[in-house]
Amino acid sequence: MTFIPSPTLRTLSLSDAAPDSFLFAVFGKETFLKHSSQGREVFPELGELRDFLSRFSDISLLYLGELDGRSCVGVHFDFAPSLPDGFFPVQSRHVLATFPPDFSAALCRGRILLSWRKNHRFCGKCGSQTAVSSKEPALQCLTCGNLYFPQISPAVIVLVTRGHEVLLAHNRQFTDGMFGLVAGFVEAGECLEDAVRRELREETGVEIKDLKYRKSQSWPFPNSL
Repeated sequence: MTFIPSPTLRTLSLSDAAPDSFLFAVFGKETFLKHSSQGREVFPELGELRDFLSRFSDISLLYLGELDGRSCVGVHFDFAPSLPDGFFPVQSRHVLATFPPDFSAALCRGRILLSWRKNHRFCGKCGSQTAVSSKEPALQCLTCGNLYFPQISPAVIVLVTRGHEVLLAHNRQFTDGMFGLVAGFVEAGECLEDAVRRELREETGVEIKDLKYRKSQSWPFPNSL
């Protein structure tokens, strides 16, 4: 399956969106799924939950793109809704770990854009309300015209090896006995390589050599790369 992101932002009403659209709901760090007739976990179709969503007077869908020719729409809840029978909440991390990459990509896009839209309802320059731009993938101030593009926060995670050993660290936010790879956000003026060296120096005092890039991953909690 192939997810094709929408090049622009577009809000939809419940009546405008196709009933067979995949629905990516976001509340906290969770989304919700259902079981298919074969017992597999799948994302629901919009038509299955149209009546449920219509109970919320301020509901607004965000068009995310297409997945194998079917629309993908996102919706944000400020709280965990009481779901109809047959639907159940899961941690978004569960989807990233178990679903095909294109479903994960659609959920990542939905989480980032919905959180960004919720937190940028007003212009930081003049204080007026913002709305989805008709020309750019951005929010635009209705008064001064200032544009606000989705925020992406770059971060690094590094695997340090010495022979058959790897370097792990214990974060104060971890539970007892839990260790992980060293990671952190890129700071202003840094390149990725500088961020890796700084984080290792600050957290462990270790200096490294032979730094090699491996891969990247979207991490939508709420907007990291």
